[in-house]
Amino acid sequence: PLGGEQHEPNQTPPYTARVIGKRSQEFQNTLIIDKGSIDGLTEDQALFLDHVLVGFLNKLGQQSSQVELITSPGFELEGVLERSGIPLSFRGKGAGLLETQIPRGSDVVQGDRVLWYEGQRLMVVGTIADIIDISSNPFLTLLVQHPTNSTILTHLVFGP
Repeated sequence: PLGGEQHEPNQTPPYTARVIGKRSQEFQNTLIIDKGSIDGLTEDQALFLDHVLVGFLNKLGQQSSQVELITSPGFELEGVLERSGIPLSFRGKGAGLLETQIPRGSDVVQGDRVLWYEGQRLMVVGTIADIIDISSNPFLTLLVQHPTNSTILTHLVFGP
């Protein structure tokens, strides 16, 4: 615009966002990044690091934005077990963990990877860290460990 500064992303997709705000504890639920709507970000856009899904934009500003981590308590996410192909719905538990339930007798073992799909992208959600089997419950409870430590994240990637 006349008299105004044009701002365009200075990179080609995927774009890198620097983490500029976070809590210094393992129970954090959000991060602040140095990118916003003027950089082409949109609400609910996925952010990742090395093919690992980290979170989604939940508050979009012009020059900075808030990212909700997928491990935030109550955050819900669809995924699939890589080895068996079983679709699952996960809920964040905090401290780098997600949880789901699966019918007893399902093909799942500790160490199985959990994936998330978006368009052509295949991203890692985590690995099965624990399988809780209570005999009175017809379901197994699966705890999924996210592979990143959010307290040391310095950058995330987003793309079109």
